Amino acid sequence: MDINTAPRARLNRLEDCIVQAKKGKKIQVDVLLRKEKILTQNGQERGDEGRVDGYLFIADFHCTMDQRTYIVSKVYSLSYLTSDPNDMHVDRQVANARLRMDYSRLQEAGIEVWEKYFPESEYV
Repeated sequence: MDINTAPRARLNRLEDCIVQAKKGKKIQVDVLLRKEKILTQNGQERGDEGRVDGYLFIADFHCTMDQRTYIVSKVYSLSYLTSDPNDMHVDRQVANARLRMDYSRLQEAGIEVWEKYFPESEYV
């Protein structure tokens, strides 16, 4: 009886996808974007007074390799809803710039991915 003791490749990070693709593995990636509300920045113990809502810009990469799908989630930016609406706009731009870099890394490794970005209209 032949026992294969080699560890199974797991995709826990985007870097794992890139390494496997460079080794010749066929990997498909689909991206879902979301904005998650997090706890307040400060003043929570005093009730609503001084509350500032925070948001995470997150991309969930659904990476399929060998007929198994792994979800790799990555936070691209943290934003606080302040009195200046430009703050969230800038944080969204930062998130999109970081996403663009990861898309380039995936494509350089031979992984095709349809580029999606955090839209302005949903986050204002």
